[in-house]
Amino acid sequence: MIKKKLLLLGITVPMLLLSADVAAQHPHDGHYRPDTTALKRTQRLGEVVVRGKYVDRVNKSAYNAVAIDTRKLRNTNLDLAHALDRVAGIKIREEGGVGSAVQLNLNGFTGQHVKVFIDGMPMDNSNTSFGLNNIPAGFASQLQVYKGVVPVDFGGDAIGGVINIVTDHSPRTYVDASYSYGSFNTHRSNIALGWTGKRGFVVRFNAYQNYSDNDYKVKTQWTDLSNSTISNEEGWFRRFHDRYHNEAAVLRQGSVDEAKGGIGAGKMGTRIYQLVNGKLIEKGKNIVTNFGNVGVFGNYSYGALNSDMGVNYFTAAGAMTSWTAPDLTKFAVDDKAPVISDILDLGNNRLAITLYYSNRDSAAVVFSDYSFSTVNAPVFDSRIGGIYGAWRSARYAMGGVADDGTAYVFCGTSADGSKVGALRIKKSATSFDPDYKFDIYTASEGYRFRKAYPISGSKFLLEFYVDKDAYSNMSTSGKLAIADMDTKTLTWVTGVPDAADMANYSIGYGDGYDGYFYLPINPAEASSQGGGGGSWHHAKATRATSSAVPTIYRINAATGVATAFMTLDKNESVKVISIVKK
Repeated sequence: MIKKKLLLLGITVPMLLLSADVAAQHPHDGHYRPDTTALKRTQRLGEVVVRGKYVDRVNKSAYNAVAIDTRKLRNTNLDLAHALDRVAGIKIREEGGVGSAVQLNLNGFTGQHVKVFIDGMPMDNSNTSFGLNNIPAGFASQLQVYKGVVPVDFGGDAIGGVINIVTDHSPRTYVDASYSYGSFNTHRSNIALGWTGKRGFVVRFNAYQNYSDNDYKVKTQWTDLSNSTISNEEGWFRRFHDRYHNEAAVLRQGSVDEAKGGIGAGKMGTRIYQLVNGKLIEKGKNIVTNFGNVGVFGNYSYGALNSDMGVNYFTAAGAMTSWTAPDLTKFAVDDKAPVISDILDLGNNRLAITLYYSNRDSAAVVFSDYSFSTVNAPVFDSRIGGIYGAWRSARYAMGGVADDGTAYVFCGTSADGSKVGALRIKKSATSFDPDYKFDIYTASEGYRFRKAYPISGSKFLLEFYVDKDAYSNMSTSGKLAIADMDTKTLTWVTGVPDAADMANYSIGYGDGYDGYFYLPINPAEASSQGGGGGSWHHAKATRATSSAVPTIYRINAATGVATAFMTLDKNESVKVISIVKK
């Protein structure tokens, strides 16, 4: 996978010195009638045909989504706004020439109801340099359009839908440049550079600029300056005060696993190692096409995304076989296929595969044997919402198996507070226990949560959102509590950084053992790469200004009291802890 740093530089230079507007837009008076039919010449390509495995996967996902392969539009004079204008349900309206305001209408929704992202990064506060009508089509490799319900990666406030601009992440070295000239002295240029070193270091650079005199003619009334009278007649006049110039650049750098012989650039999954004579020997790897969950059960390891799951099996001698299973598209509800959110090992050749449906707010699980030769139909329970946890592109399992074999599943982000809670599946049962529900929303006095970690016995560590009523996948989390699943009680954790200050920390992935949970918490980094905690990218401080050091906390599951178990150097980070248990 590419681990990247993203730097966005946007410069908008108005040529009208007397204007205070960022982009020197047109005056909106009663005499202004722009003739937009002759503003610029564009190449009509007709309907864009979608190709490619990943593009097809978006189009066939559980969401109402369309993906456009924009690579075929490179070296044309199209911008992203006009590329989107060819998608059913999208209407683009411009108010004038190059640099003018653009309004995007997605199935009747406009303005703040439709969100735009670049590689999952929200562009709400960007300037006009990153407007859809300013970005050339060659800037993106794919456009993803989600209508209505959107993946949790993009938050919960885009009720109309989301446009996600996906840039080129391929591990190759390339140079691509284009230039076009058009009417009204319009110049548009774009350059894209990519370099990948032998050790996996990657640099990607994109830059573009737009310039136009915008001196087209408009038909309007005119004013006699000698006597300040407005003519009753209309005449054609050439605009002289609407020059526009903007520049933008995007720089990304990071590393690629493929250069190290790993999983591969831009790919997700797990590596499998075997301990031989004190040394770790790589035996194989699971690869999925995008973000998902990974884990183990029995002698199997898995990497799961939607219905695409890679499974590896190890014999007692260490030999490994691999296959992909199971096909869950047959369990689609109203043509929406489920997403695999977790796989719980129930023992005795039994699995509970928890599912998430984007079109229904209820728990869902299917039961299977280890080889997936028998997969039962889904069992639904509407007492809690979907079994799913996320922060941006990260996915979190929301379940676990207690020491007595009872499985617990959680919903922490339902909009309906009465569905924020947990259910259980008794040992050997094939359905949810109808007599058990833990109302976590009430027990926490109105908080929601995004993570649930098993500790030991029947206790779990829950990571709550810092603010009440927050449940967006981009909201800050870090308020911790011990959940006792037997007594249905919560104990708030003390001894860790204060929840109100969690935006300055990142929470890693911990592990539980023998009544304690070991949790890594790191001070904020200046960059936003990697990390496991919900607050990682919300960091406000930097290592240079913070006195905090990376710390592994040991949390007592009986009392909720955390103590510093281990501290590290200020320049180090701990992201994952896994305890080897015999």
